[in-house]
Amino acid sequence: MSKKKNKKNRYSGLAKHKRQRSKLLTAMSDLQVSPIDWTRDWLPEYLWIELLSEYNKRNDWTVLFHTFLDKLQAVAPVGTTLFGLISDFDTIQPEKRSEFVEANEDLVRKNSFPDFSSRTKGKIRM
Repeated sequence: MSKKKNKKNRYSGLAKHKRQRSKLLTAMSDLQVSPIDWTRDWLPEYLWIELLSEYNKRNDWTVLFHTFLDKLQAVAPVGTTLFGLISDFDTIQPEKRSEFVEANEDLVRKNSFPDFSSRTKGKIRM
């Protein structure tokens, strides 16, 4: 009997669907979903984390990354959850951003990247 009861809850009955001309629409049809441009919106976020791991292979980059996030979370507005993305820094109020950078200058430097152009000076020709 319990199997029958579980099966009953797995689907929505026809009475819960809306009829639009000759189509039946489910509750999921009411959700406002739009596609995102992954390469524009998400790729830069993940490239930063990948570059951090590649650049700091010898060091424990995950500890560095999580330490940075913990300190950033401390100055984030109450109720804001940071996910470790570059755009998380935008949730911090501008005046608190500069205070954070000044107070954690070494940590910010370790979580950003050196000027690669100084390493390749004179080697790249166009």
